[in-house]
Amino acid sequence: MTRSRAWVVSLFDRDLIAMAYRATVQWIAQHDVQAAMDGAVAIAGVQAWSDRKRQIFKPQHLKAAWDRLQSQGWLA
Repeated sequence: MTRSRAWVVSLFDRDLIAMAYRATVQWIAQHDVQAAMDGAVAIAGVQAWSDRKRQIFKPQHLKAAWDRLQSQGWLA
């Protein structure tokens, strides 16, 4: 794989991971009004969802996803 192609692939992978974080946080926020208003509640909701989500979804990344959704008006 060429260097530029590897960069594009890594960028695409990061975008998919970020999308998974945002989709998960969005789902929690749609089902819990408090999670839509408070990032800590959203993080707790994701971590309570399942052991697997608690292991793979890191709190700092969930917070970044929540902040992004909040700033773009996706949470309400």
